[in-house]
Amino acid sequence: MNCCGETHDAKWAGHPGEERTLALLARSYYWPKMGEDVQAYVKSCLRKRLSCFSSNVVKHFGSHRDIVSDQDARFIGRFWVELFKLLGSELKFSTTNHPQTDGQTERINALLEEYLRHYVTATQKNWVDLLDTAQLCYNLQRSSTTGMSPLSWLLGLGSLEKAARRMKKYADRDRRPLEFQVGDKVLLKLTPQIWKKISSKTRQRGLIPKYDGPFEVIKLVGQVAYMLKLPERLKLHPTFHISILKPYHEDLDAERVQTKQAPPLVMK
Repeated sequence: MNCCGETHDAKWAGHPGEERTLALLARSYYWPKMGEDVQAYVKSCLRKRLSCFSSNVVKHFGSHRDIVSDQDARFIGRFWVELFKLLGSELKFSTTNHPQTDGQTERINALLEEYLRHYVTATQKNWVDLLDTAQLCYNLQRSSTTGMSPLSWLLGLGSLEKAARRMKKYADRDRRPLEFQVGDKVLLKLTPQIWKKISSKTRQRGLIPKYDGPFEVIKLVGQVAYMLKLPERLKLHPTFHISILKPYHEDLDAERVQTKQAPPLVMK
């Protein structure tokens, strides 16, 4: 009787992991090296492997229409057959003793060997440790065919850079350098941070003016900040970044009807 299969694959078990499968088995069975057997069985579980492949490959890169491989018997095993059936992919084998059929893989293998020759030790026992770095090296190299590196293709780095330049271009089109002189009048934007410090809890921020002022500029602080002359009602540090200031334009039309608004800022 297949105790591992009965305990792990049954509907009531739900394909648990190694520890839970072992705990279920230990209730009724025991044999030498039981833990090792359970570990091997769970790792070979088809559903686990399909889920792992889907989570780590298909989720990020999508499914393949076809996969070209050599005549390795591993690719006709149950796992790959079920996987191709599930994804609707087709496995294509290269011609026997003719690896050039899968030229792309052979080219990558040649580049990998070239990299390893530079860094492998005399005993050649460290080549496995070099594989991750070799993969990174290849992914960073620009391809003469595509004009981009594999990493750029995968992450869309080129597109992101172009989008960033385009966004900057449109943003700079309407942007003007802003500077104030001592004595100028400016309006102060009521940011959420400022609002929390000086507002009454009974008033809603959405119903008040977005700016308060005008306030007089009394000093330039550094390159992008200004010190303002604030009234007593505002218990704030008087230095503000230029991004939350805007010029105040006095209304010189004496005949225009002025709307009286409630003070935007009050003491707590």
